[in-house]
Amino acid sequence: MCFVVNLGQSMHYIQAWKIYNTKSAEDISLMSYIICLVLLIHWLVYGIIVKDKVIIIAETLGIIGSILVIIGTIIYS
Repeated sequence: MCFVVNLGQSMHYIQAWKIYNTKSAEDISLMSYIICLVLLIHWLVYGIIVKDKVIIIAETLGIIGSILVIIGTIIYS
């Protein structure tokens, strides 16, 4: 289960890789990634409250990936 959940968060890293590799964030919606980051933070807080390691790991990975995309979008837009 943990593998599948973490695999879902890999989309952020794939997008970040594309942004930094091409030095372009032309087709990226900054607002959608900011909303995604807020939602990931809410899920992380929930995971901490219920003490669910899978949720905590998955959302932490998602937060890091989203921040990478947001930074890349700001730099290369």
